[in-house]
Amino acid sequence: MPHEDVDEALKRIGRAAAPLLLPDQHWVHRRVQSMGYLDLHLVETGVSIDFTTPESIRENLRFERRTLVPLSVLPKWPPVLKFDFRDEEGRPLPLLTTHENGIVDHALLTELSRRFEPSPSETFRSAISRLTLGHETDLSAAFDQFLAALQPVGDDLVAERVIELAALMAQHTILWAPVRAEPGHRTIVKLRYVVANRTPVPWYRSAARSLSWAQPIDYLTLPHIGADASFHVEVEAPTVLLIKDLRPVMYRLLPETTVAGAPSPLELRPTQHVALQDRIAHAYIAGRRPLLAILAITLAAPRRGFVAAAFTAVVAIATLVTMFAVWRAEALAEREASVAILAIVPAIVGYLVVRPAEHPVAKSYLLGVRLLVVGAAAVPIGYAVALVALANKPALAVVAVIAVIMAWALAAMAGLSLMKAEPYAPDADGDDEER
Repeated sequence: MPHEDVDEALKRIGRAAAPLLLPDQHWVHRRVQSMGYLDLHLVETGVSIDFTTPESIRENLRFERRTLVPLSVLPKWPPVLKFDFRDEEGRPLPLLTTHENGIVDHALLTELSRRFEPSPSETFRSAISRLTLGHETDLSAAFDQFLAALQPVGDDLVAERVIELAALMAQHTILWAPVRAEPGHRTIVKLRYVVANRTPVPWYRSAARSLSWAQPIDYLTLPHIGADASFHVEVEAPTVLLIKDLRPVMYRLLPETTVAGAPSPLELRPTQHVALQDRIAHAYIAGRRPLLAILAITLAAPRRGFVAAAFTAVVAIATLVTMFAVWRAEALAEREASVAILAIVPAIVGYLVVRPAEHPVAKSYLLGVRLLVVGAAAVPIGYAVALVALANKPALAVVAVIAVIMAWALAAMAGLSLMKAEPYAPDADGDDEER
């Protein structure tokens, strides 16, 4: 197929697919997304989409012996890693090139925009081109340009949907799935990828989080939520941590209105159901909703397990230091044995608690608690050095007091970590409505 013919075919597909993304389309039945942390800033996402190949416009969606359908979106930047895209039989599916994707995205957004902007201005057309074509990675200015060039649209579902799509295209490109299924046939496609997720956290909140004194909210994007089909998302916390809270948050770009005190027909109130169970959280969303959504998730270290063991170790070390400080004369009489106990016992206790975590995210969330144990273990070792170096000098008494104060100060900090840690495994089950 000549290059020009390919471009024209892609433009035809984009124009023909526009009705599939309008409100109240039901050809997609279910979207299921799973998410798991690989690192503090890397999240693995798996998505399966259950849909029926559209019948009404099947001929206009044909491209190289397949039907192209706009199933979801993929991030433009940062680039996805370990991308895998397969049909229901596990066969790999090809993706359009960046150039081809841009052409079909441009045709689709242009066609949708004509429904409420029949005579688009040059500024409006330029914004659409910037959002869909080219290699820009920061397109917030292009989206602002798109909004500024709009005629007043009021409360219009089509306009809202197009604006949401434009907002998505500022950071994503549409995922065009090539399917062999016959029109009217129900099928499933699956994709999996790894993407960077960087929720900015101030250093002081990060430090408090590592001590279990605070649990800042992390935000995961939900670009695959769709607008009508039922949506399931499941998140698994790293080993050692729990999911304290999870809540979908949706954003509307047009205001809700009321007429004579009655709810507007544009008011979106999708059904939400969230279930938490230890390290697994599941959210179910049904009903018409915005395309723009994030998942607010709070991870926490449980009180039982590591934090409790760390507190016990720090208190035990503080008690040991206090005993040797009170019985300083006896410790000096048996100096070699005292030094051995002060040096070896804390090292053993510290190793048992501070051994490497299995997951990098858990390591980050528990780093402060581990440092408390390391600091506590260093106190008796320092006191053992003082026993050797200062012997019967008066300064040894001062060192003993300082060592006791430091040991119990660290124990108090570990106690605060124990108090602030999650006291029990969350087990919540309830319904919410987006307000």
